[in-house]
Amino acid sequence: MNIEKKTKLNPIEVGFRKNKKIPVIPLARQVFETCCANPHSHPRGQLIFAESGIMRVFCEKRSWLVPPTQAVWVPPHYEHQVYFQNKVSLLNIFIDESAVSTLPTSCIVIKVSKLLKELIYKAAKIGDNYELNSPEFRLMMVVIDEIAQAEKDELFLPLGSDTRLMKTINALLDNPSSQKSLNDYAKHSGASSRTLLRLFKKETGLSFSDWRKRMKLQKAIEILVQGKSVNEVSCELGYHNSSSFIEMFRKELGLPPVKYLAKNCEAKF
Repeated sequence: MNIEKKTKLNPIEVGFRKNKKIPVIPLARQVFETCCANPHSHPRGQLIFAESGIMRVFCEKRSWLVPPTQAVWVPPHYEHQVYFQNKVSLLNIFIDESAVSTLPTSCIVIKVSKLLKELIYKAAKIGDNYELNSPEFRLMMVVIDEIAQAEKDELFLPLGSDTRLMKTINALLDNPSSQKSLNDYAKHSGASSRTLLRLFKKETGLSFSDWRKRMKLQKAIEILVQGKSVNEVSCELGYHNSSSFIEMFRKELGLPPVKYLAKNCEAKF
């Protein structure tokens, strides 16, 4: 992903609106190959959710690749920056500082349940045009409750800052079907294989093989959500047959791909 060539977005103004009577301000927008102009923070907390497309989110010296099954919660005043890969249908939920007491106090990746997704859609239709204690106001309070109760998603894909590590990560992301070994990527990155192993563990918390496996899982979910078959996904990810891909998926996520998508993503097959 070439960040330098992306359109730069200034911080969204509603993130700076302080108003206890309007605890939630939803904002929907379409973006294409766009990023925040600079790392920034604002008084309102922000739930960042892409209905379609993939985001890279940086917060608290951590970074994630976020598919449509997940969202990122950023508390008030936490510096963050977001990069949108390709076309992204974005839904933001900005929450006034007075209403975040039940919400996480650090940046986390959460699973977007079917209920939370529907609430976000309804909130986006209402916008900020509601009165205190009105039915629309009460719906916004339910949105806050659902974010507070959302399950933390451990499938997030951590990135890094070391240039040698990021050369390898970007190469893996650009070609998830690659069968290259750690030694091959070490030559490409300019680091020894031992150094690259150490960098993966230090900066992502995962081994090289575990990081690549998690990347394949995220990519698989992204492709499946688009409506492609399990056979197509297994081929795109470099598996020799679909059964080996299904077994890996089931072992890691507890369900085979179709059942997982039906449960978590409302996929239609």
